[in-house]
Amino acid sequence: MSSEGKGLRPRRAVPHIREFLADSLTPLSVYRRLAEISPHRFLFESVSGGERVSRFSFLGAGPREIYRLYEDRLELERGGRRKRLPGAPLDALREVLRSVSSDPGPIPFTGGFVGYFGYDLIRLVERLPNRPPDPYGLPIALLARFDTLVIFDHAYQRVLAIANEIEGEVNMAAAERQLARLSRLLTTEAGGGGVAMPEQSPGRAAATPSLDGPAFREAVLAAKEHIAAGDIFQVVLARRWSVPRRVDPLALYRAVRMVNPSPYMVLFESPDVSLVGASPEMLVRKQGRHVETRPIAGTRPRGMDAEGDRRLAEDLLADAKERAEH
Repeated sequence: MSSEGKGLRPRRAVPHIREFLADSLTPLSVYRRLAEISPHRFLFESVSGGERVSRFSFLGAGPREIYRLYEDRLELERGGRRKRLPGAPLDALREVLRSVSSDPGPIPFTGGFVGYFGYDLIRLVERLPNRPPDPYGLPIALLARFDTLVIFDHAYQRVLAIANEIEGEVNMAAAERQLARLSRLLTTEAGGGGVAMPEQSPGRAAATPSLDGPAFREAVLAAKEHIAAGDIFQVVLARRWSVPRRVDPLALYRAVRMVNPSPYMVLFESPDVSLVGASPEMLVRKQGRHVETRPIAGTRPRGMDAEGDRRLAEDLLADAKERAEH
């Protein structure tokens, strides 16, 4: 998925798959083992209500390529070396994302890009005023290409190790070597057993906001004035809260997973930044030429029958706030 081959047809990725019993493995235990491969790793899970788990959990480590998007450039890291790619950053990234494709199958994700897009990506699309300060200097977007994956198929109590053969880049022998490495990782007895829960809390950490109380109240008053003047009809005021990190990202993820099991959970670690997330809703999903979004805001639950649906729909349509915002 590098930028070489710009404008050419996508190169084909063919997944090589080995299957294992899942009775002695868990996503978290395998994730801990993936630290042996690389500090770049991820875990996607879906945990609903603390009891129901969706069919698949996805894990990966050791990406072949890492792309960092900045306002003025797109950088590629491969084999520990970085280089700047030519062209406008967003256009270059589009070419990268189109450079490799795989045939659809029963497994929804068999390899590809994992990472994040920051809110400031909008500034590469629209010209906006009032640029906020950037105290961290993180990439606007960071995407890592994972050619090897571990997938838990909870419906069939199996674990799938996947390594992709990629046309013109990763041949069959290389894919099989990667698959053998994953197989050894999955079949080697892990030492140390489970990870114990802490016996006592390390104490409450002091949280520092990016705006203090008086400054935030001033922002609220200014927003209300703009609403009254008709300049805007809604605004989302946010401030960052910073806390000294006392635990590693995996420990934090485990805590979030326990207290807030959610349909969409993510742990993404890299030397640049680590992300822990739990969301009740899917933002957007693209499958082929179909794009799906399922927001919770601006919706109502289903009724018990058609009449109940009708009443709820009328209630939603009559809600001035919901109509204005959504």
